[in-house]
Amino acid sequence: ARHQAELARQAKADLFVKEIIPVIRKIQAADRTTLQEIADSLMDQRKLTPRGKKTWTPTTVRLLLIRAEKLRR
Repeated sequence: ARHQAELARQAKADLFVKEIIPVIRKIQAADRTTLQEIADSLMDQRKLTPRGKKTWTPTTVRLLLIRAEKLRR
C-alpha cells in the first residue's frame, strides 16, 4: 500500500510539471528568468502551487525545474 501511494504521488507530481512547464517556459521567454521573477509571474497569473497554495517561492520553482529536467520537459 505504501509503495502504491508513493507511485501515485510521483505520477501526480509528474502530471503537474507537464502542465505548468509550458507556462514557465513562456515566462522565461518574456525575459523573466530568475527564480523569484518566475515565482512572481506565476502568482500574478494566479497559478496554484503543487500543494494548492497561492504563494510561489523560488525554491518551489527550482524543484519544478529540476523535476522537469528529469522528465526532459
